[in-house]
This record gives sequence, C-alpha cells and structure tokens, in this order.
Amino acid sequence: FPRSRGKYIAICEGDDYWLDPMKLQKQVDFLESQQEYSMCFHNAYLQYEETGKKEIFRPLEEREYSGEEILKTWTIPTASVVFRRASIDFSRTLNPNYIYGDIIMFLTIAEYGKLWCMKDPMSVYRIHAGGMTSERMTIKKLEALILHQKEIQKDFSNKYVKILDKDIGGSLMFLSFLKLKEGKLSAFKSVYESFKYDRGRFF
Repeated sequence: FPRSRGKYIAICEGDDYWLDPMKLQKQVDFLESQQEYSMCFHNAYLQYEETGKKEIFRPLEEREYSGEEILKTWTIPTASVVFRRASIDFSRTLNPNYIYGDIIMFLTIAEYGKLWCMKDPMSVYRIHAGGMTSERMTIKKLEALILHQKEIQKDFSNKYVKILDKDIGGSLMFLSFLKLKEGKLSAFKSVYESFKYDRGRFF
C-alpha cells in the first residue's frame, strides 16, 4: 500500500472476487463528484465454499456510515472498498499489534472524510476452511484480539471508548472461560479485568 501512487486504491484480496464490470467506474464516479467522501464501499455476497451456498453479506443501506457503525458491526466487505490514496497515512496500519488490518485502515480513512455505502452487491467474499473467519478461537488468538482492541483505543485517542470497552470486556470474559476449561488460575484475573472494562455486564 505505501508504494501505491494512484489517486484511488481498490482492494480485492486473493480469495475474493468482483462481479460487476462497472464496479470501479461507479465508485470512482461517486468519489469524483462527492469530494467530502474519502471512501466508497458496497454490499457483497458471502459464498460458502464447502456447501456452495451464497447469501447477501448484510442488509446494508445506500447511505453514509460512521466510524462507530463500522467498528461496532462488521459492515464493510474488504473487496468492496475504493478510497482516496491521499486520505490515509499507512504508518498506523503497520502496527504489529493489529491482527485485522482492514478495520484499522477504514477507521483511519474515516478520520479524513465520510464513508459511503452502495447497496448493490458487486463482489463475493468466499468463506472456506483456510480463511480468517473459519479459525477456531484459542487462548493465544483471544489474547492477540484483546491487544488489538486495546491498541485501537490508544491509537484513536479513546474516540471509540464505549464500543471498545464493551468489546474488550466481552473478549476478557470469553478468555476467562477458555482458561477455566484448561484449569488456569489466571482465569480469575481475566474476570476481574473484564469487570473494569464492562461493568454493565455484571449489573
């Protein structure tokens, strides 16, 4: 990404693909005419490789979405994105404590302008055994996720503190369950830390 020189960047990761031959033109036309927007994305299909089933990703609306919305719920199919090259500082995305680089990229882009969604599905997100979404959660992965969530809080100056406190609290509680299953006494420390982040879970 840092080596790119184009005015716009479009993303299509190796296991996903685009459907509409006019997809890029539609998105670039929108961004050219709406200078206050830094990124344009659209709906997509989820395709399950093992069963062949295909369904709409989410009931996304044709409208502006906020940083809070895209952080709270997985809203943006990565292969749907086109954004302005000038609207992002890629140094933030190189933080080794981040395990999901796409949401960091999108939140960073949202600092520079608005985010627009097109409702038509113009790409396919493939779900298969080797994909990130199919991996079973382990203690190690959950600890990495918690660090990722805490790093977002720090990097974005607590802008999303309400959402992240709840997410971190939930992740810590899940971590405590996994540790208890393995007989680890550190499970109780995770419960205590969860309480600090998400008091509403207990009251």
